Amino acid sequence: MQPTAKLCMYVCLPAFGTNSSLAMLGCVLCIKERSAGWFVQTSKQKSLAFAPISVIGTRLTAWITNFPKRSETMVIKFETERILDIARMIDRSAGAPKMYSDLVGVEFSADYALFSRPEFQVDKGSYPAPTFAALRNAIQSIYWHPGFNIIPLACLCRNPVVEENIATNGLNIRKKAEVGTYVYAGLNRMQRTQRFLRNVKYDVVVALVSRPDAMPGDKCLKSYYEQLTRHIHDGTSYRAPYLGVGECLASFRPVDFSKLDISDGNGMTRDIGWMAFDYDYTQMNRGEAKGPIAMFQKTRIEQGLIDYTKGEIRRDSSAP
Repeated sequence: MQPTAKLCMYVCLPAFGTNSSLAMLGCVLCIKERSAGWFVQTSKQKSLAFAPISVIGTRLTAWITNFPKRSETMVIKFETERILDIARMIDRSAGAPKMYSDLVGVEFSADYALFSRPEFQVDKGSYPAPTFAALRNAIQSIYWHPGFNIIPLACLCRNPVVEENIATNGLNIRKKAEVGTYVYAGLNRMQRTQRFLRNVKYDVVVALVSRPDAMPGDKCLKSYYEQLTRHIHDGTSYRAPYLGVGECLASFRPVDFSKLDISDGNGMTRDIGWMAFDYDYTQMNRGEAKGPIAMFQKTRIEQGLIDYTKGEIRRDSSAP
């Protein structure tokens, strides 16, 4: 019995859904004729789906078969010793720190963010991704205690990078007001431009590291971990967290970092270069220096993911 004459076209669709372009054709290994019709032997690549479109006379019948969405779940692996090295870099007075075994996942979202580049001292410009210090301070705004340090490990940038210039009122002098004083604007008022990131969302993974010299005897990292995760789950904080500068307030919620999908990132891959990392206040607190010592990290973003445990970290060369 010969099959009814029909015209068959095979359309190859990516496994990310049927809304993708139908311009990709082919990817069929062979077509064999059988009594029941046409038998199609396709490739075994699970990232593809095949949609045979049959035309019988004037009637069009389409069958679309989709494989499940391809998952590229991130496998996050960090070296404990590297995390402890970073903890000792940013706080050299913490003694012999220890890391808690469980990590914390939190998602930050905001209408605006500005992670200031230090080379822009007049009109502020932002890095394309959050700095280590910005994320650490955002989480410390949720819950902080002198007995432990927050160490951001990785950040998945979910939304595309969109920049927006906004004019703000500022001063034409660089003097900063000290605590308990103020700066009179008067004729010193000047309009400045700041370049913000628009509509941002970040999934952040952090570790808790102890500060033995400041930890009370009745406390342990487990109690700090439980309090931090409870604050994140309940949506409560010591003060409102912000992303970079105080006017960029952020909302937050818990996230299961073990189920993060790299395809949910913004796909950006580039070398950011020497990025502001954090500040070391050790010598300042001891009265040995007038200000904190800046540190910088050679940072790279891969498909929207930044791993803060990788990359060389340098201290300000002018610092003692």
